[in-house]
Amino acid sequence: MALPSSGSISMSQINTELTNGSRTTLNLGATTVRNLFGKFSGAIAFSNGYGKQRVITQLINITQGNGTNLAYYTYGPYDILGKTTIQGTSLQTVQTECGTLGCEYHNACIFDISYDNTNWTRFVNIGGTNWYNSDPHNRGPNNSTASVSAAISGTSLYLRIGTWTERHANMTVTGTIELF
Repeated sequence: MALPSSGSISMSQINTELTNGSRTTLNLGATTVRNLFGKFSGAIAFSNGYGKQRVITQLINITQGNGTNLAYYTYGPYDILGKTTIQGTSLQTVQTECGTLGCEYHNACIFDISYDNTNWTRFVNIGGTNWYNSDPHNRGPNNSTASVSAAISGTSLYLRIGTWTERHANMTVTGTIELF
């Protein structure tokens, strides 16, 4: 849960966001508060904390429909000042139905990250070591799951999910991405 985006912010709310007890002794200059606010040096005010949250959670639930065998979905930008880790849990692809061109259960899904929405880095490939290549039979089974974690830095982050199914089949991609 994020801190308020306007008005007053109490130390109790900051403690709650940081998962401290509400009566934990804390001041605005504390490293944990500065990391949460994304204000690492200089003067700091309660207003620097507007809308900030310790963990950003993005639930993933994509259904790729029949007739499309390659698609990309982009999320963000996320404010990641003070955040150091991206974590994906229970990321799963499930091919749910045969396609218009037959029924072979091979699919793949990629999760990429970018700090500028232009230059992308592969975070994880679910469903096989090859992604959208000329031999889809190198892909994994129709149900593939992964949980991964990586270091992040910077001020903003974008997440791109690419899906591929053989023979235009239907598939779903689910899971949770957390930034903390």
